[in-house]
Amino acid sequence: AILDAGSQFSKLIDRKIRELNIESDLLPFDTPLSKLKENGYSAVILSGGPDSVYSINSPQCDLALFNGVSNKETDETDNENNNEKNNQNENNNKNIVNSSYN
Repeated sequence: AILDAGSQFSKLIDRKIRELNIESDLLPFDTPLSKLKENGYSAVILSGGPDSVYSINSPQCDLALFNGVSNKETDETDNENNNEKNNQNENNNKNIVNSSYN
């Protein structure tokens, strides 16, 4: 999938990818990761545009693209990671208490 933020090269990128016998689609820049996963895309190209990244009105992509996890999956992963960290902290605290009695 090519996420297009208004670049003048998006169609050229699409054509070159198709010349490599790889199917590609031009999609809006703000297409959510969940839709990309739902449609079975295995790669994403972010195609820039004329707006500055520092502009308030610059196009925004789904930040989940950078970690490969949609918002729902991120919440579940965060909860699992927090539980794991809590368990490690409890074990570390037990080891500190045990070593102080030795």
